[in-house]
Amino acid sequence: MSMGHDPRDVTSALDGLTVGSAARAVGVSIRTLHHWDSIGLLVPSGRSWAGYRLYCDADIARLHRILVYRELGFSLRQIEEILDRGTSLSHLREQRALLDQRISRLQEMASAVDRMIQGEEMSIEKQARLYGDEWTHEVHAEAESRWGHTAEWAESQKRFSSMSPAEIDELRSSGESIEEALAQAVRDGLDPASEEARTLVERHRALLSEGYEVTHQRHVILAGMYMADQRFTEHYDRREPGLAAWLNEAVRANAASHGVNLERVSWN
Repeated sequence: MSMGHDPRDVTSALDGLTVGSAARAVGVSIRTLHHWDSIGLLVPSGRSWAGYRLYCDADIARLHRILVYRELGFSLRQIEEILDRGTSLSHLREQRALLDQRISRLQEMASAVDRMIQGEEMSIEKQARLYGDEWTHEVHAEAESRWGHTAEWAESQKRFSSMSPAEIDELRSSGESIEEALAQAVRDGLDPASEEARTLVERHRALLSEGYEVTHQRHVILAGMYMADQRFTEHYDRREPGLAAWLNEAVRANAASHGVNLERVSWN
């Protein structure tokens, strides 16, 4: 025997596999085999002259069955009961049926995930159809990171997802019409506190409420955001220079006319 060999490996080759060799053969840890030995699930059939555990062919066959049942989701106690009462043809058929059931459940889960992915993609697609080229995946991701935890976000996603393409197109057309009417008010020099202006901003508020409820206080907060976020400002001002500022002023005037204290505006 050369100095480079472990005497346990020689023993395993002659009389069976040692715990280390068995563990390497099937891809489990030595600690796992020791545990299964201690609970009586897989007790090696022999011992070497030095006292090492030895696993015979029948032990290795049992080990492989344990691994199969564990992969199927059985507990160690259930596996022990199954193996100890024998593996009849009828029992194997039962396990095959259980395996088919598990495969079916996994397929259902995969299909559910696919539907969630498709639903999210459709939501983004529909919002892009509604808002135009300005609504990109990056903009959607940013909006979701800021408001994705809110009830309003969930409500808007639900509503948009349930809309047909024709309904989305109709909503976008309404938005274009309202924004053009607001732009024309700026061109005409309409007083943002006038009755006519209040009628226009009410139409604007109703449009926003297609996604979720926009109260007069929320309308004030949103109009303020149009001024604070350059992208919103540019969106409105591209239609008519100064429109974002005019809309903000008109929304505030309309909210005040409905009893909103502009010094104490809150979202809820």
